[in-house]
Amino acid sequence: MKTDWPAGDTTGFEGLITVPISGGDLCNWTVQVTFNTGVYDFELWGQDAHMITQDSKVWHFTSQSNSCESGQLQFNFLASHYSGQGNLYGDVISCSDGDKPDGGSNPTNPPTTDVPGETYPPLDGDNQDCNGPNGRNVAQSQQSIVGGYIPSGGSYDYAEAIHKSILFFEAQRAGPMPSSNRVLWRGDSGLRDGCDVGANLMKGWFDAGDHVKFNFPMAFSTTFLGWGLIDYKDGYVKAGEYENMLDSLKWVYEYFINCHPEKYVLHMQVGDGFADHGYWGRPEEMNMARPTFTLNTNAPGSDLAAETAAALATCYMIFKDEDTGLADNCLAHARDLYDFAINYKAKYSDSSPQVGNFYNSWSGYEDELVWGATWLYRATGEAYYLGEAQKYYSNHVGEMFSWDDKTAGNQVLLAQLTGDGGYTGDALNYFSHLKNQAKRTPKGLIWLSQWGSNRYASNAAFLMMHAKKLERMNPSDQNEYFELGKSQIDYVLGNGGRSYVVGFGHNPPQQPHHRSSSCPAVPQGCNGGAPGANPFILYGALVGGPDEWDNYVDDRGDYVANEVACDYNAGFQSACAIIV
Repeated sequence: MKTDWPAGDTTGFEGLITVPISGGDLCNWTVQVTFNTGVYDFELWGQDAHMITQDSKVWHFTSQSNSCESGQLQFNFLASHYSGQGNLYGDVISCSDGDKPDGGSNPTNPPTTDVPGETYPPLDGDNQDCNGPNGRNVAQSQQSIVGGYIPSGGSYDYAEAIHKSILFFEAQRAGPMPSSNRVLWRGDSGLRDGCDVGANLMKGWFDAGDHVKFNFPMAFSTTFLGWGLIDYKDGYVKAGEYENMLDSLKWVYEYFINCHPEKYVLHMQVGDGFADHGYWGRPEEMNMARPTFTLNTNAPGSDLAAETAAALATCYMIFKDEDTGLADNCLAHARDLYDFAINYKAKYSDSSPQVGNFYNSWSGYEDELVWGATWLYRATGEAYYLGEAQKYYSNHVGEMFSWDDKTAGNQVLLAQLTGDGGYTGDALNYFSHLKNQAKRTPKGLIWLSQWGSNRYASNAAFLMMHAKKLERMNPSDQNEYFELGKSQIDYVLGNGGRSYVVGFGHNPPQQPHHRSSSCPAVPQGCNGGAPGANPFILYGALVGGPDEWDNYVDDRGDYVANEVACDYNAGFQSACAIIV
């Protein structure tokens, strides 16, 4: 360490790494440094830093140019560590030609086979598990970086809606924020997630305005977003958001892989819902215990396992031409997870009752067995999975397509994939119900539930507009339901008299029920959130929505009307990708 300086509860420092080279050139090099305390926020020039262990002590450094060095390899860097940890030092190991040090895998050559999720050794501390900082604030809070999309025409700028919705998912990220982070009021958080089970569960998305990682709705959101990207990639390309969307999904795909360390083991939740909901503050400052809840053969969960299999099947389809290693790994995990779902049948909320107060599996698990099998059939073309989908299929009208009930999605997706008239007829019955029987507000929102009315309407909108992919459906029906679906998206963007998307359009919500965006700029304490409008704009978040008479009050305290959540945005964003 060359020099250091105080920076609040942390110490900034300048470091120098020197590696003597003998016996020829050092090429394609990786340098491993094991620090005696956790180190964060590296700034380098010509090198990349990769965190290897969850305690942030072991790092790999690689050259951005794959250059060869002779005589001596030397480079400077800036970084930070938490104050009060004693004198900082590090042990250095170097290697070349694509080899890896003993401390971890080569970050430039990730595993591409069917391997369990990456795990980490116990962290230092009295309990050998979870001592140490859980997060770190940004040095200076600033509004998110907005722009760079390609504006669209039409009733509304649907490209802007896609762009800002992706920003919302970036605001929901847990873990060490990447250098590409555009949400400048969010820092690192959840850095100890999974430490109690020896797993790296840092990434993923916080569920809503809280900081729990509820994997059931997270996996559904991922599948739904994946569906939109697979079938409407052109919409993302047209909006200039394709690469941002790949980054968005990769963040959560990697999390789900790490949640599945063994064939019949699936980590299903990080954080205690009750403890978390008693905390109104920044995720970077959380200090409560964040236990990991896990499914296994003694406590299985077919619904969650099959939904996660569906999500990872979309990963394979999206990344098979972008990142074959990630794609193959996703598919291997998806297959094993579906086997887990089939061979050990149970509702996940029966096996882990604590989740029942938040995301109980009301519809059971058979709809997810169909859903997971259908996505694996689409990914692999294997008749076995189609047979499994048909075995558990239901043709009843499922009014609310959601994180809990996949019935309507099963009908539409199977109609798309098979061209079978029976599935198409079932999808048509669902659409007809939405048109003729479902309740509507005076201004036209298909109103299916008070809690998340915009969410359910947006989910239905995607399925109705997707009718144009159903080859056995009459073109006049396709057009009619496309327009009905589009009207729902236009309602939440402004046709209902205001925008229900934060930071978008006319009179958007300013007080979403969301902890971190409600906090003032650091170093001020959050203290339950700032009065009035949230200090930081939660761009792209779709709020819960109006009552059945189109009434809505923009009040953070009204958590029904102003709740935000990943599954609220998933269908909405995918629907915008159809229209753009």
